This record gives sequence, structure tokens and C-alpha cells, in this order.
Amino acid sequence: MKASKFILVFLLLLLAAAPQGFAQDRRTAQDAVERGGWQVAYGAELRGREAEAGEVAPGVYLDNREAARDWARYLVDEAVRQAEGRYGASALYSFGRSERRDAGRMLLETASSFLRSRSGGESRMERGPVTFKAGVMVYIDPNRGRERFVPYAGIRMRRDFDRRSDHRSDYGRGHDRQPEAEIDFDRRPSRPDYDRGY
Repeated sequence: MKASKFILVFLLLLLAAAPQGFAQDRRTAQDAVERGGWQVAYGAELRGREAEAGEVAPGVYLDNREAARDWARYLVDEAVRQAEGRYGASALYSFGRSERRDAGRMLLETASSFLRSRSGGESRMERGPVTFKAGVMVYIDPNRGRERFVPYAGIRMRRDFDRRSDHRSDYGRGHDRQPEAEIDFDRRPSRPDYDRGY
């Protein structure tokens, strides 16, 4: 009887000592990351050893710069595709190639620092109406009771952004052209202009 009480108390203490700063399951952690209208692309789920080693996807390590850059580019592009699906392609005019490159660099730096320290967190970057965030989501795997790490990239538009106020929404419809100078047809051009065939 004493051994069973000891085991019961031991199990209760283990449950009480579980880290409270992490989400208890993946869905709760994803809800926390996506709260506020974020369009988020998630990377692979990593175990603690993989995170410490700098692995961001199966066979892709942060130490291999070219492969890590390709991984970051893919994750950023996936977040942009999701945002374009929600807001429209013209809404992301201020998030061009150089901003995507900066977002990829920020994703690599953020993933590297948080994964190697086995912690979660995020960084943000604003470019016009677009806000980009990169981070690492941490949660407890319910089957094994161990931490899992998931890098992510997210995009959202500023709340006061309106598609109708976008200066490029009328692009190509004549509204983007400068008004032409008025021509005075009553005035006869000077002789040099007249010789040009006016």
C-alpha cells in the first residue's frame, strides 16, 4: 500500500512540475501564433536534439548556409502565398524581393537563436502595411510528454489598410498616368516647330 501511494504522489508531482510556459498541445500553440489575423507557414516539427543540432527540416541544418537559405525562402514564400490568398496580390506590393530576402535572413537568425537555446519566441519586421514575423513555437507532445519545436513565418496586414486606398489598385487603368499638358490649338507654333511637321 505504501508503494502505490508513493507512485501516485510521484506521478502527481511530475504532472504539477510540467512546464507551464509552453502550450500543452500543438493546436493550442498554433492558435496562439495565428491570433490577430496572421497567415502562418509552419516548418517541420523538431525534437529537442534536432533543435540543438540546428536542424530545421529533415536533412537541412542551419550550418549549411545554402540549404538553410532555400528552406527560409520556401517558408517565407509560403507565408506570402497564404497572405495573397487572403488579401490579394496587390496588397503585398510593399513586400517585394528585397523585403522577402530580409525576412528570410530574419527567419534564419530567429530560428538559430531559439532552436539552439531550446526555447520559443518570435521577431517582427514592418514594411509599409505589411508585418512579418518569424519564430519558433514550442509545445508539449501529449503522447511522449516531451517538448516539440516548430519554426514558422507569418504575415499580416495592418488593420487600417484598405484595398480601395491602395495606390496601385487602379494600376493599368489610366489612373496612374500623369495628366497631359493642355495644348493650345489656336496658337500657331513657331517656325522651327512648324518645320518638324506639326
